[in-house]
Amino acid sequence: MQNNNEISLQNALEDKSYFLNEIAAMTQTGGYGCNLITGAIILNFGSRDLLGIPHDYEINIDNVSRFFANKKVFKKLIGDSLKGNSTILDLEMNKFDGERLWVRFNCHPFLQEDRVVGLRGVFTSVDRYIKNTQEVENAALVIKAQNERLVHFAHILSHNLRSHASNLQLTLQTFDDVKEPSDVEVFNSYLNDISFSLNQTLHHLNEVVTINTELKIKENIDIEAIFNRVLLDFEEDIKAVNATVTYDFAELLSIEYVPSFLESVFRNLISNAIKYRDLERPLKIVVKT
Repeated sequence: MQNNNEISLQNALEDKSYFLNEIAAMTQTGGYGCNLITGAIILNFGSRDLLGIPHDYEINIDNVSRFFANKKVFKKLIGDSLKGNSTILDLEMNKFDGERLWVRFNCHPFLQEDRVVGLRGVFTSVDRYIKNTQEVENAALVIKAQNERLVHFAHILSHNLRSHASNLQLTLQTFDDVKEPSDVEVFNSYLNDISFSLNQTLHHLNEVVTINTELKIKENIDIEAIFNRVLLDFEEDIKAVNATVTYDFAELLSIEYVPSFLESVFRNLISNAIKYRDLERPLKIVVKT
């Protein structure tokens, strides 16, 4: 037979309150009860600790809503419970100091003679899991935005460099048999222009990279200057289709923008105007601000 000391030890080891308190502490769980007849709210120590509520602060049915971040969710929770329905959901609560905390919250109606006279339940902190999920979602959005910028950058790079390559190829073909000194000077002049335009393009593309990595402030751009630069690159293409180009930037002379982006817009407009022109009539390109 067991002696009194052995029985006492066995009872202590099997004490359910110990296990419940440890589980509550390990899982950051608190319990509550609401007396709908008196309006009293009962919170255990775990609930008060979880929400940072002073142990001398009295909570009742009139002020308990302050701890729920979403008042509509709180009203629905109470409404469903008063109808005799049990509820479990994730919701955001306000701690006593105003800090937000995500919890998994359950609420069960307590009935007497088929009448709801009280509410009780537990809530467990799921704050780190919710916030980790939000961080992952935010990171995914950042990656998506970066990928979109990368595709856009590749598109700009393709358009901007293609015209330079085309001009260089056309120039080399045109002056393939250059012999006269005067022709050599013209040839060198064309090469210098192409080289200058290419360097300008590379400079602006570098600005795009800098802006995306260092959040550089946009600069004030002379719209006409950018447009004329693009026109020079398309000079041979415009002559080849016998097109006329007119522009009027009087309404807006400059803009706060990224130079290479605006240059890309103009390149796309002119390139598409030439590519998709109506072959039955002369091409006229008119650009205005």
